[in-house]
Amino acid sequence: MKHRVTKILSLLLTLVMMLSLVPAAAAGSITDGDIKGLVSKMDRLAWEKDDAGDEEAANELTSASQDLFRAYIKAELKVTPAVEVAYNNAMDVYLKYTATVPVTDVFIDPGSFQTLTVGELVTVKAEVSPDNATNKNVIWSVNGTGVTLYADQACTTPVSSPTSLLTVYAKATKVGGGAVIVNSSQEGITPATFNFEVKAAGYTVTYVANNGSGETKEYTLAAGETHTVQGQLFPAPEGMEFAGWLGDDGRAYLPGATITETRTLTAVWETSQRSSSPEKAPADDGWEYHGGGNTTDRAYRSSFAPMQGGKAQLVLNNGETAELMNIYPGTTVWVNPIPDPGYRVASIVWSFIDGSASFDITETKCFVMPAMEVVIFVTFQPIA
Repeated sequence: MKHRVTKILSLLLTLVMMLSLVPAAAAGSITDGDIKGLVSKMDRLAWEKDDAGDEEAANELTSASQDLFRAYIKAELKVTPAVEVAYNNAMDVYLKYTATVPVTDVFIDPGSFQTLTVGELVTVKAEVSPDNATNKNVIWSVNGTGVTLYADQACTTPVSSPTSLLTVYAKATKVGGGAVIVNSSQEGITPATFNFEVKAAGYTVTYVANNGSGETKEYTLAAGETHTVQGQLFPAPEGMEFAGWLGDDGRAYLPGATITETRTLTAVWETSQRSSSPEKAPADDGWEYHGGGNTTDRAYRSSFAPMQGGKAQLVLNNGETAELMNIYPGTTVWVNPIPDPGYRVASIVWSFIDGSASFDITETKCFVMPAMEVVIFVTFQPIA
């Protein structure tokens, strides 16, 4: 087809060159320029249609253009009644593919009434009439969510909050592009609506053993219920004792705390060399505590390196927080990073004071205090 259109364009070039050598036809209301302009526009449009894969339209445009071309040549470049007929037929075909066809109606098939929970996606489609409307795009709005979406024939949106009834509005855009205000009447087009109920979503709390067994325990709760954090649920690894839970939000959770949203809690174990709960040692010189010469009675300093873009805290399983602590060896320490607005956590690494070893704890955000002073490096980076 493209080869055929190329031949037509070549013939047109010859015609234009021939016509430029003769004066414009004086007879009739159709001028020499009208004919040349229409033939040129139809062949350009035929090429575009063929390039877009619409062979039927390309053939119809090319055929009408050729008929006008032949009639004009046969009339020796004069506007005769036969040329006028060919011109009018060609114009009808051209307007068929270029005339503006306004939208008369928009319809959403309601289907069956839907009940959704928060977080689910709802997808609805609109039918715009007539089928050959020039612009069949629709504008969508969902009440109760504060979300307005623009789409071509479909609306997909997450349900963000529970409500007794949610309505999706759809209305066709103005011919030519500008968006029509949703839920208002214009040119006799009434917005189509689709209603559905939205319920609050339930949630789950999952406990992970973290003892090498791969065990988990899951609690499923309904919306509005409160979950109480459990105590030790799994056997402790050899030589270790239960210290608490580390949430997937980076926070430490002790038994008895409450949860009201989906959360994964991973067991934290610490060495069982001391029978009492670990706690920060009393300070004497501001960074280290000596007592009795026993290793378990000696605390070592845990401190942060300088930070930019945020700050951080050390958290013990007794709930105590500080930016610098003297801590007994074997105690599990959580790191709680606090980014400044516009920043996020890039990495968390702790290192022995002598630099002999470093450990990346960006994911777990916790470590077991060694019998040595440590430094924690927390880095933040701007949110792109």
